[in-house]
Amino acid sequence: MKWKFSAKFYVGVIMFVLSFVLAKIAQIIFVIYFFNLFWRWFSIVLYLVTWPVLLLSVWWIGKESAQNIRKYFSYKYYREKTRN
Repeated sequence: MKWKFSAKFYVGVIMFVLSFVLAKIAQIIFVIYFFNLFWRWFSIVLYLVTWPVLLLSVWWIGKESAQNIRKYFSYKYYREKTRN
């Protein structure tokens, strides 16, 4: 099976989804265990950790997508495709 994108792109997509899932879990923990000091701070830290993961995944996904968009809009790409 030939992959259309690099492994970093697919890892970025998984990290993107995982970041949202963990952030939602952290919000639920925060609401349910609001009066428990340990779980409240744990959920806040977990929520804050998801932000760098989200930003890194957006960077990886965006970089790969931008390269493909530039490739598809280049004249050289269409010249090579018409020759084959």
